Amino acid sequence: MKNLSDLSQKYQLLFQNFLQDIRCPVCNNKTRVQIRNDTELRIFPLFCPKCRQVTLINVIKLNIEIIKEPAAQTQSR
Repeated sequence: MKNLSDLSQKYQLLFQNFLQDIRCPVCNNKTRVQIRNDTELRIFPLFCPKCRQVTLINVIKLNIEIIKEPAAQTQSR
């Protein structure tokens, strides 16, 4: 039985190495989102619980790209 528990601990450590926390681009604190090497996110709304900001991001192969939203334009009559 000890062998099974040792193996499960090793697999948990291996799995944790693949996970990476996404940090908030505004305040640089950890968010509740974790990504792996093969994760792809497109136009993902990332919420930070500390600064309460929502930022749109793209993630491809652990490369995080912040999407800049254009300012809202009002129509003049």
